[in-house]
Amino acid sequence: MSGMRRMHGMSGNDGEEPGEPAAKGKSDAHEGRADRDGRGKWRGLRELCGLRGWFARGDRSWQTHRARTAQCESAAMAVLVIVGALMAYFGIWVPNRPANMSHLRVEVSESSKFTGAQMDDAVTLLRRQKRSYTGCAINRIYYDERWSNGRLDEERRAVKDDPGSGSSFASAIDRYGMGRVAIFRTDFTCGKNSADTGLGAGATTGWEDLLAWAPDDAKAERGWVWIDGGMG
Repeated sequence: MSGMRRMHGMSGNDGEEPGEPAAKGKSDAHEGRADRDGRGKWRGLRELCGLRGWFARGDRSWQTHRARTAQCESAAMAVLVIVGALMAYFGIWVPNRPANMSHLRVEVSESSKFTGAQMDDAVTLLRRQKRSYTGCAINRIYYDERWSNGRLDEERRAVKDDPGSGSSFASAIDRYGMGRVAIFRTDFTCGKNSADTGLGAGATTGWEDLLAWAPDDAKAERGWVWIDGGMG
């Protein structure tokens, strides 16, 4: 044969792969080295910020890539800050925040045992205590003297009928007298992620708090001593 047939796309230089163009100029070689050196460094950012398309389009300006990467990093940092803040709010603050009383209703009946000022002081004491119901909303604090007296009498009779039994309510009556003790009730709602306060998630109605008017007692706050609380 009169000579070797030259394959299309083949270079006359040894060691070059099929389809590779001839050696480029100094500038192109420099860009190629920069691209190879930065490939690992920028790979994650290209994936994250969509820079792969810029490279594929042949935009080989390293300064442009750096500027775009800086913008991307700033945006990514802003997103991380927002996500972190949301996680802290819902994961830490919401379950552990003091009880929400923004919609609290207070209902106090007429009393023949206590003055209006004494009733106000009792509600103030309970409001302060209920703030420890973290992750909950306090919906209502109420006092019905007729109901309270009936509930106290029920406790006293139960202990009298069963001498071996006892209750904090009956003990308070014996110590302070029937005319100086009162049962307030509270309705509240707790979230499923509320902190461990011993209170179940969801709505609780009729939580009882027994208070005794004893302004001379060392444990008194605003003239009232908190005795016990719970569901009847």
